[in-house]
Amino acid sequence: MFEFLAVALSYIWGSLPFGYTVGKLAVGKGFDIRNHGSESIGFTNVWRVLGMKVAIPVLILDLLKGYLPVAIAMHTLGVTAAWLCLIAVMIGHAKSLYFRLTEGHFSGGKSAASAMGGIVALQPVLAGWVFLFFLAVLLVSRTMSVSSMLASFCAVWLSYHYELGHGWHTLFWVVAVLIMYTHRRNLGRLAHGTENKMFEWSDMRWPWQKKPTTKEQPEILAGFVIHAMDWRDLLQSIFSWWIGFLGMWERTRPIATWILAHVPVIENAEIRNIRLKDGRRVRVLVLAIPWVSSMIKQVRYANEIDEREEKIPSGSEGAEARDEVKRAKQAPEYRRSKWFRDRLWQRLRSTAVQTRRRGCSVLGLGALLSTEFNGGADLQKWCNARGLDLTVDNGAAYTAVSTVQAVIKETPMPLDQAKVKVVGASGFIGRITAKYMEKLAAQVTVIGRDEAKLTGFSQSTAISTALEDAYDGDVVVLLTSAPGQVVNLENCTKFKPGATFMDGARPVDFDEQILKEHPELNFKLVRCGVIKFPQEEGRDVLCGVDFHFDGYYPACVAQCVMVAAGGEEGRSNATNGASIRPAKYEYFANSAEACGLEVITSRRSEGDVFEGNYN
Repeated sequence: MFEFLAVALSYIWGSLPFGYTVGKLAVGKGFDIRNHGSESIGFTNVWRVLGMKVAIPVLILDLLKGYLPVAIAMHTLGVTAAWLCLIAVMIGHAKSLYFRLTEGHFSGGKSAASAMGGIVALQPVLAGWVFLFFLAVLLVSRTMSVSSMLASFCAVWLSYHYELGHGWHTLFWVVAVLIMYTHRRNLGRLAHGTENKMFEWSDMRWPWQKKPTTKEQPEILAGFVIHAMDWRDLLQSIFSWWIGFLGMWERTRPIATWILAHVPVIENAEIRNIRLKDGRRVRVLVLAIPWVSSMIKQVRYANEIDEREEKIPSGSEGAEARDEVKRAKQAPEYRRSKWFRDRLWQRLRSTAVQTRRRGCSVLGLGALLSTEFNGGADLQKWCNARGLDLTVDNGAAYTAVSTVQAVIKETPMPLDQAKVKVVGASGFIGRITAKYMEKLAAQVTVIGRDEAKLTGFSQSTAISTALEDAYDGDVVVLLTSAPGQVVNLENCTKFKPGATFMDGARPVDFDEQILKEHPELNFKLVRCGVIKFPQEEGRDVLCGVDFHFDGYYPACVAQCVMVAAGGEEGRSNATNGASIRPAKYEYFANSAEACGLEVITSRRSEGDVFEGNYN
């Protein structure tokens, strides 16, 4: 009975959020340490965010959190009770009852310091060796998570070395497993090379060394979320390669799809070594919702049915339409689409929370993620309602601007003499591009699958829902999110020989095989919407994930960077939702020039510049 009570009290004691409380005392009641850094309430995150003066009391309290209940249990109830109290304290620190009662969910720290305090009470000599090992690893790796995890396994090895017995071996194995569990996200960041270092040797100064007189400008941090274009993209990650392998086989694809639907958001990589024209450094945190394009596109059916239901008039007028929608909602196709939609929405919200807690003020949406849930507007509303100080951006404005710049650069004839066909004009980016083209081209035709969205264009602009109306175009701008390639081997011969195709779609809309099998058509294919970032001197812009552009990046990533770099003005010009003011196009065109961004085009018919094939 007493043992059970001791374990319960140890869990409650472990649940006391010292780091959270000290952070509020140091900064103010509105401060939450979990919204910064690694979102942990432990010593390391407090040190990184608030400095050593605030972190030292947290370290002492967390060590005492582990030491006191274990020491008391050791001297009153025996060693077995002390073991259980240590485990209870660690669980309490990682899954705090305080946050469960006040916020409705568990939260906490990594439990490394609490575990160390408990081990000091149980085996002080062993704890001393573990601490020395921890310091040695920290000096070499400069990474607290690596030091903590390896130190926990050092304790396991020492228990065998000192022949402490099976009970002790089991205890230290449980401690090591718990430490690994609480550091599971750190393992992902380590695998992708994005884990934070505690310090850099180049920044260290001896007391007699002078500090630099010029202060480095603070680094700009932005977040960007991507998804896999196809199953092969999943092979890039050590965590998802096996799922990608399953997805390549038709028989195992349903299993792979089901697994992906349950995989959480991954902190995939960082884009580093960006230095803007004004000297400011930029780092982009890249998160991944590891869904393939086909999974995200399944969301659309449920959205279309729900939109149709909203437009039905009330009364007897809409009775027939309501019955039709009701039947559609009872169909397996709708239920499946809604199932995917609910899970995608959950992951987008998780992405927003993780991005903010890593210190980002802007979250950019990549590829198909930028088109779902009202182009990011729904996610922005959710962030505002939750109190997250985060701006959601879909990258539409600068993607359109860079596409227009690419059209001007690569079109072999004067635009004021050209017939321009914009395919995908019912989407965000296609609509903006078409409006730009109205000012430049002799004749513009906008083509989209939803005629209701093809409104607001000038009277001289032709409107169509049929791809056939693009066949006679001199310039065909491809900006769809179609499930298959729009220009393919079956219909390519119907297009005008010598036409220029500007493909800004991701996944791509133009099948490159056409250039090999039909050279007589003399097509010119240009992949556009791609940007080169300015880099630090002597360093290339690096990223741990392959965007398929040989060191270049999509324009939506560039817009995310410009929004973050622009401060309040940049965030006010972020694009989310279907309506984008013309002033925002000019803002990003000017901002790109000020930041030193360069629009890159790839003339695929004249040789490879970057790889853009997602077939």
